[in-house]
Amino acid sequence: MCKKVLIVDDNDALRDTLHRLLGTHGYEVREAANGLSVMEMLTEAAVDLVITDYIMRGMDGIELIEEIQVKWPTMPVVLLTGCLSADAAKTMLRGRAHFLSKPVTMTQLLSTIQQLLPALLVALQGL
Repeated sequence: MCKKVLIVDDNDALRDTLHRLLGTHGYEVREAANGLSVMEMLTEAAVDLVITDYIMRGMDGIELIEEIQVKWPTMPVVLLTGCLSADAAKTMLRGRAHFLSKPVTMTQLLSTIQQLLPALLVALQGL
């Protein structure tokens, strides 16, 4: 079964690059340019994991993570940003999401996704 990943970033080039790279590794990828459109997208079509930028117009990545956690508490989320230190991000996220610093390597991103998706299966079995 193909895992579905949603990429949320206002940088078109980064979204396109991540889309192509994740697609070549067997993931079905959806995209959103900002956090405001994500909630409707997730209601209409489920995904297995969300990768979001931190700084975006309208709704930032932390606000998006909070909204996702209310409606889909078991959904894994990765915050991808170059604007926060790892310590600051961990403090802000309080365990609600995984943090990766930009620039991120494909190896780091794939490793994180592979770690988080099995954890989702365990969480769903416990429901």
